[in-house]
Parts: sequence; structure tokens; C-alpha cells
Amino acid sequence: MKREEYISIIKAQLGAPILDIELTDEDIGRIVDIAFKELNNYIDTTYFETVTYTGPCIDVSKLKVKAVLYVTRGTLTTNNANFTNSNQLLFGTNYLITNKYSTMNGYKGTTSNLMSGYITSLLYQQIRNTIEQDLDFTFDKRSQKLYLVQQIPASNQITIVYNKILENVEEIEDEYWINYMIRLGMAYVKQTLGRIRSKYRMTAAPYELDGDTLLNEAQSELSEIREFLRSNDNLIFPID
Repeated sequence: MKREEYISIIKAQLGAPILDIELTDEDIGRIVDIAFKELNNYIDTTYFETVTYTGPCIDVSKLKVKAVLYVTRGTLTTNNANFTNSNQLLFGTNYLITNKYSTMNGYKGTTSNLMSGYITSLLYQQIRNTIEQDLDFTFDKRSQKLYLVQQIPASNQITIVYNKILENVEEIEDEYWINYMIRLGMAYVKQTLGRIRSKYRMTAAPYELDGDTLLNEAQSELSEIREFLRSNDNLIFPID
């Protein structure tokens, strides 16, 4: 949603153009930007990106990564299937396990021999999982570098599952967060208008301004939204 749309919705909810609002569109826009900075800490939209794996250090600066949740490997290539000993295999498919492990360990021909080879492969995997890590990663947010350890058989494609750094309100895509952006922006604007309209007290006037009412509404809405966001915060930064 465009920044101008947020401004238009908030103005309409405040009664414009029938009621006069003491804030210009740009004033409201700046308040929306302030509300976005607060909401951005809670936005946990998940993004997926498949990148080419050329080494243990992957530059993800183009993705603007806030936190890497996990990584997965792509399909194994033909080159990775050409192994010479059973210790090289860990995450092979059943086809690779049956043909490679069974042959290298002397199991071939009958179904029982193939199953024995498969069981042997599971034993190798268990041992290797105990002493070595696969797809272990460390993410350097400052430099936007992802350091990844990939055991054989390796994949030349890695899918990164991550949370994104949003730079402005227009990058919010989920309707869920758009709704909370409107609510939070509205509460901030009410708070500003309430302070403007309660700055001076008019005596013997035929009408009263609703500054105090707006301030109370804003405080109540901000407290409710913040409490909900804190209690439902699912954004977890993994400890590498």
C-alpha cells in the first residue's frame, strides 16, 4: 500500500473532508513514518530466496536480511553423486544410498542385501551427524554476509528463509500488518491532534475542542496495540 493511501484512510477515519484537520498530508505522512519505525520491530513476514552457492561466504546484501531463520539445500547435481567411499555420503537420496552404499560395502544383488546396504548407510549418517554439522550457518547482519558450512554431497543452490529489513511503509505486504499499520498510525495521529487541540483552554466559548478525548483514545489504543504486539511477537533471531 502506498504512503498516500495510509494518509487518505487516516484522514477519512478522522472525519475529513467534512471536519477540519489541523494537520497537512505531509504532517500525517511523517507521523505514519514514525509509527512504521515502531511496528517494523514486530513484522515477521517470511521470505524465501534461492541463491547460487559458490563458497562458504554468501553475500545477501541485495536481500536486506534482518535475520536468517534457516537454510535448505537444492537438488544434488550429477557431479556430487560420483563418490568413491561411503564416508562421503550423508544426505544422498535413496537411489544414491542403495547403489553407492550397497556396492561399496559389498551388498548387491538381492533385496535383503540392498536393505543391509541401506541400514549400513543409516549407521554412517548417524555417526557423521554426531561428529560433524551440515548446513551450519552464521549470519553477519552488519556486513550482510551469510557463512555456511555444507557437507558432501553439496548443492550449488541454497534456499535462504529469512526476515527482511523493511525501509519504508510501502514495503509492508501482508494484509495483517497493513491493518496494524493503519491502526497504529491512526493512534499516533490522534495523539498529535489531541495535543494540538488541548494546548489552549477556551472559556465562554460556544463549543469545546475534543483534545482531551483524542488524547485518551490515543493512549488507550496505543497501549492495547503495543500489548498485543509484545504478547504475540513471533520474530525470533536465531543464536548462531
